[in-house]
Amino acid sequence: MHSIIASSEGGSRFSLSPGTARNLLTEKARKKEKAREKKKKTKKAEKKLRKEEEKLKKEGEKLRKEETKASMAAAAKEEEKLRKKGEKLKKKEEELRKEKTKASMAAAAKEEEKLRKKEEKLKKKEEKLRKEETKASMAAAVKDAELAMISAINARTAAKRLHNERVAKEQKLRAKFILDEKLRSRLEDEGIMLKTIAGDGNCLYKSTSDQLHGDGGNSHKHEILRKDAVKWMEDNKEDLLHFFPAGSTRKQKKKLNEHLEQVKSA
Repeated sequence: MHSIIASSEGGSRFSLSPGTARNLLTEKARKKEKAREKKKKTKKAEKKLRKEEEKLKKEGEKLRKEETKASMAAAAKEEEKLRKKGEKLKKKEEELRKEKTKASMAAAAKEEEKLRKKEEKLKKKEEKLRKEETKASMAAAVKDAELAMISAINARTAAKRLHNERVAKEQKLRAKFILDEKLRSRLEDEGIMLKTIAGDGNCLYKSTSDQLHGDGGNSHKHEILRKDAVKWMEDNKEDLLHFFPAGSTRKQKKKLNEHLEQVKSA
């Protein structure tokens, strides 16, 4: 019987008997077989898991399809419901339109009947008038008389209106004349003459220009006066603030500046 020399992982050597060696080999083979069986079981379990996953995927897909189908059915049902509602509304609109048309036609027929009766009444009056004019044989004379009367009335009315307008104008002029005369009389007593300047937005500066230069305000000197006035006000703002009561000094200055801009652009 021969002994078997084996070495350990650490490098040391030891001897084994043939029986022990066989046992070790058999144990190793069993372990390998056991590992193979375990691997087979693992693969089988993995395969089973894959099948279950595929089954779950199919079930999930089926469920999604069913949900989609249910959603489409619900949408179709809602759409049908809305369609029916729309048709119902259209029918109501058509009924209302017919009722309006019917009411309009009834109103038109009523108005037409009213006009027809009025026309018949007018025809009767015309017939009566024609018979009276024929009987009297004075149709032309009556017509001329009516025209003459209308013309006379219109002429009288126009004359009265013109007379009233003339009287009102004369009264207004008389009142203005009396007022101007009183003012002129008082001014003459003071040695002052009343002079008219056109009120075009520049009357203050034109009248001042006339007093200074005697130009009647018809030259461009009033523009120079306006500029001089603006410059003086800009140079003496502090003296003018009390003319613009606005609460605070800042607000007074703002009001004064706004006024100066108005004077400049006038």
